[in-house]
Amino acid sequence: MERETEDQPGKSPGFPYTPPPPNQRRFYHDVQWDIADIRMLLGSDLPIFGSDSHPAISLRLRDMRRPITVLTGLDYWLDNLMCNVPELAMCFHLDGIVQRYEMVKTEDIPNLENSEFSPKEVLEVAQNILAFLKANCTREGHTYWLFRQRGEEVVKLYDITSLMETSSRDEEEGGKAQNPFARSVAVLFYRVARNMLNPPGSSSGSNRLSSAVTGEELSMAKLLLENCVRLLRDSRHSDDINVGSSACYLLADLYLSRSPSDSTPSPDGPPDIRGRSRDRKLSLNSDGGETEGREGVGGPLSYLDSKSLSVRDLRDGHLTFPRDPTHPLPSLLVTSSTDRARLALQSIAKGLDILGESLFVPRSPATSETPLAHTCGSHLLQKAGSAYLCLARTCTKTGKHGRALRYTRCALLCFRGSRECAGDGGSGGELLDHLLSWQQCGDLHCLLSRVSCSSDFEDFWLENPEDTPLVATATRLHPPEPDSKEEACLTIHSNRETSLWRSIDCYEKALQLAPSVRLSEAQSSGVLLTLRTHFGSVWNELGTHYMVTASSLDYAKERGKVEKLWNCSHACLNRGLDLFTAADSTSTSVNRSSTYANLGCLMRACASVHSRLAEAQGSEFTSEEKAYYEKSLEYYTTAQQLLRHERVEPEFWSSLMCDLGLMYNTLARHLLDRPPLSKLTPVEVERKVMDSLLRSLHCIEPQLSAVDINSPRFPVIHQLAGESHYRLGCLYQKTACGRSSSCSAQKLKHSRSQAEKHFNKAFQYYLPEHHAKEILRLLLDKSTLFELQAQQGQGVRLQLKLLESALSSLLQCQTALCHYQPCHEHETQPVESQQETKEEVEEGRRSEERPESGGDALTSLLLTRLLAVLKQLVSTAMKKSC
Repeated sequence: MERETEDQPGKSPGFPYTPPPPNQRRFYHDVQWDIADIRMLLGSDLPIFGSDSHPAISLRLRDMRRPITVLTGLDYWLDNLMCNVPELAMCFHLDGIVQRYEMVKTEDIPNLENSEFSPKEVLEVAQNILAFLKANCTREGHTYWLFRQRGEEVVKLYDITSLMETSSRDEEEGGKAQNPFARSVAVLFYRVARNMLNPPGSSSGSNRLSSAVTGEELSMAKLLLENCVRLLRDSRHSDDINVGSSACYLLADLYLSRSPSDSTPSPDGPPDIRGRSRDRKLSLNSDGGETEGREGVGGPLSYLDSKSLSVRDLRDGHLTFPRDPTHPLPSLLVTSSTDRARLALQSIAKGLDILGESLFVPRSPATSETPLAHTCGSHLLQKAGSAYLCLARTCTKTGKHGRALRYTRCALLCFRGSRECAGDGGSGGELLDHLLSWQQCGDLHCLLSRVSCSSDFEDFWLENPEDTPLVATATRLHPPEPDSKEEACLTIHSNRETSLWRSIDCYEKALQLAPSVRLSEAQSSGVLLTLRTHFGSVWNELGTHYMVTASSLDYAKERGKVEKLWNCSHACLNRGLDLFTAADSTSTSVNRSSTYANLGCLMRACASVHSRLAEAQGSEFTSEEKAYYEKSLEYYTTAQQLLRHERVEPEFWSSLMCDLGLMYNTLARHLLDRPPLSKLTPVEVERKVMDSLLRSLHCIEPQLSAVDINSPRFPVIHQLAGESHYRLGCLYQKTACGRSSSCSAQKLKHSRSQAEKHFNKAFQYYLPEHHAKEILRLLLDKSTLFELQAQQGQGVRLQLKLLESALSSLLQCQTALCHYQPCHEHETQPVESQQETKEEVEEGRRSEERPESGGDALTSLLLTRLLAVLKQLVSTAMKKSC
């Protein structure tokens, strides 16, 4: 086995701690020897050589003047057998001068001259001895002595630990003395587990688990580490403290670094980390007590606990040791990541308890080196922060945001204590976890600003006794500054604006840590991209919050406050836009588009307020309104262009196009209702209105088929499309029914056909159950179009056809009337739908001015128009019959 760099002279011990060797002589290698159903760990000094033709061979020097005996051959054979060496090279010499070499296969060693023995008998004796030991060496942490007195045929097994504990009680009047063998056994457990978790070929000194470790080895390492901690829990020796705390760290790392998919599945059963447990025969009871079902295990009352085994029994082979299915290796991994994180925190708490007050001893000003206890404490707290971060992420996924914020707070306290304990900047991985915790904290404040309930506050303030010692240790190492911004970020708040600002503070703290994180360029860019994207999103959300708050206020009464909120919203949205632009990634195109859309919505809100003021004053469309609407259209158009080639968010694209269509429709309505005739001619105003309405339809109509019929946006988008067509129809109707000498017959005909086309389109888009009033107005205007054409038409036959079309249009109102709710108020049509000449349906107009008392004006108007059309039909038909 390779020597580790921490053990070399002149090197300061790393972490996890590597205890110094018990003596200067070390085994060349450690081996696992399987004999029957028993496996054991052995240390061997056997030199092993190799070449291309003989990859593994052992070398023995033999003096030719001394014959080989049975014991010599047995020694050679067992060494090769345990180390799995297939050949033996025997070098014969006289007074140091080599005479010859002889190659012997391992299986032929028992047949050497003067060294014959039975391998089967030897293995049976060894198997029975080991079975005897396994059946009786069952108390964890105890040291046993196997002894056979010269000339006797009885092998005795003594429990040395029971002897020492009894002697200590006699000497110290009942006081419990430290087991002198516990340290050696604990260090052995720790060394074996550490080497299993970092096998040869892994990076030296690494404190991360190797991916090559199997599930079986993980379970065994866990068992060894737990027993190591149990043996050293009462020791105050500095080496024991370092070993114990390091074992706790490895246990925590083992829980956090592994998931069920990491384990190598066993062909003997499911991948429950037992692996090849049928071949395991190392019995270490996980609870530290005596193994149940074993007879003959001596208790601490006997002065010298011993068991005997006859040599005859060994030779006759009567002893067997069947596999014990009641003591499999304990399962290492549990199904829940939350449970694994909790187990890791329990191990870390034990490690900090082992360190005790040595963690708080001030550093010596004479040296710049960090005490090992501080290094151990720093790593343990760092690992605790990672465990809390894991718990926080799990709670975030399940919607338990208050509990997630509490865990994130614990994580940040542990990271802060870890850095204070280490006294330096820490490694890249440690700082990355610290950065991600601040990012997680920002995410949670943002989520809590959207949806928070009483259970979130209860979960945050709930005290968990398991977390108290960890948080207390971290806080003692780095006491918090009262009323600081950082401390405020670690508490929950019910106010939406406050939560969003705390989220911003958290992201700023994470960005401050980013330059210190020593990662690869790709990793660093990925971390910064995610962080800036989240940071930009919260600025976007804060800007939207200010915009919505401003829209709920009365501008006339609180003008200063509303304008201040507008400015704050604009500044926040632009800050978010800068962060998305700095990310410089195609993945942020949706975020940038969303921010531009929110800026457009803000400008539309400003324009809407000024439009209401202008309408109240009866003024025409102002230049201030125009500036806001143009700026809004600019933002919306930019958002559209950013997302045009990135159709990754179809729902957002549909919403954006609907907003842009609504913007064009609103602009057209204000230009039509309050034309700026002081700056533009009526023809120019009409051209701008028609252009805006056509642009609105260009944005809206492609989205009609994309919106689900059950979506709340379905009736809204249909109403928007219907209104745009209806207004266009009214504009063409105005031209078609006018008597201007400048209009040619062809233009009048075109205007009539366009008016009818847009009226039909509007009727197609309006939904009777949602837009009954709009449908009734539309049908009235459409019938008016046919009536006016009938008055201007040449020939009775054409007039009858047009009047029949007008009657047909009015009769289409039946479905809409079923859904119409009368408001019993005097209804007036839009300005653009009332453009009629003096001679137009005079009788109908007189009826319009006298709606029936107590009835609805729109239905009364419909009835009046229907009677008028019927009268005209009768009158025209009588002319034809004459």
